[in-house]
Amino acid sequence: MDSPLSRHRFSRALCAVLALPWVLASCGPDQTGYVSPVCDGSFFALSGLSPPVPVDFVQLRQVRTNLDGDSSTEVVLNSSGTACATASDKAACESALSTLSSRSGFRSRCNEQVCYARYLVTTRGDEVVAHTSLEALKGFLGPIDTAQEAVLVASASYEDLSCRDMPRGAVRPNEGGGFTVIGHLKGFCLEVTQFVLDVSVSGEVKELRRYVLEPAWGQCQASAGASEG
Repeated sequence: MDSPLSRHRFSRALCAVLALPWVLASCGPDQTGYVSPVCDGSFFALSGLSPPVPVDFVQLRQVRTNLDGDSSTEVVLNSSGTACATASDKAACESALSTLSSRSGFRSRCNEQVCYARYLVTTRGDEVVAHTSLEALKGFLGPIDTAQEAVLVASASYEDLSCRDMPRGAVRPNEGGGFTVIGHLKGFCLEVTQFVLDVSVSGEVKELRRYVLEPAWGQCQASAGASEG
């Protein structure tokens, strides 16, 4: 008998099966040729960048701003190099770096209370620069010719990338130049969507396709279903 209880149990069992990594991987693209991003700790490394104008130091920051704009805080996501290594006035360079801040950036996202954005900071000689837009970031990177540059541009443009779970974070070079990047986003009701992106040599990001890795389920889904009924 097809009772509500039996349907509920079947749904729970199906969700458990869908959570298995081998099932999730089979739902997405063929991962042949892909590798995980190179990471430093829990975040992808910045050491694989090769800008046309070399810098001493590069740092990725995330800024958190209240919606009323009254306050903001910053955290460092990752760094590479030695800050102010070739500065003629190292103390002044380090002071400028420590006091530098921004309330704007690329990859801006907001919820009901706060907004988040990221920006890149570089030092070269006495120069300390904040790259606070996607165009500024691409201008700094120049041609996208390394996997880490493709990962950074994809993350700045679109989605999150896992360091260890390839269905949620991976990259491979394309034969004609550029890279294909796999990332993910966690949405409403904890639904996780995988995105497959083309990152061109010029830094343009184009979505190729998407897959649902984890469907929305649990109490949130039940509440949504009740409201629809």
